[in-house]
Amino acid sequence: MTQSPAMTATRDLYHRFVDSWNGHDARTIATAMDSHGIMIGFDGGVMRGPAEVERTISSVFSDHNPHQIVAIERSIHMVAPTVCRYLGDVGFVDPVSGELEESLNSRQTLIASLGVEGWRIHLLQTTPAAMYAAPGSQLALSEELRAAFSRGVRPLR
Repeated sequence: MTQSPAMTATRDLYHRFVDSWNGHDARTIATAMDSHGIMIGFDGGVMRGPAEVERTISSVFSDHNPHQIVAIERSIHMVAPTVCRYLGDVGFVDPVSGELEESLNSRQTLIASLGVEGWRIHLLQTTPAAMYAAPGSQLALSEELRAAFSRGVRPLR
């Protein structure tokens, strides 16, 4: 399938987020955000705009040893000529044990928009992947994420 430049830009934004999270680089995460962008964390906390994103995530990095992200791309779709949606599954790897924390498996949705500064993250939301309605799905997702982690996979193209 042919990927548009907008889809490539959106994927690149997501890769930048994951690589920056794993590298504990809150500044780079913030620079990927639209000036009105919103980030909703795993815990439901809402960060608005690059300054709040940088301040909050910098605090996470300085106060904790956060889990590393392993991600699998599920879909990328143009919503409009200047809006693109990325959907992926993510696992979080404990920095001490090096093991996937299955209870933290999540879905991430990124909405990218094209503005005067280029493509930026308008929304990045992390939702726990409890999948109560689909027995066995959480285990299958954990196995897939664990396999991706063992291969050293970051978001798939």
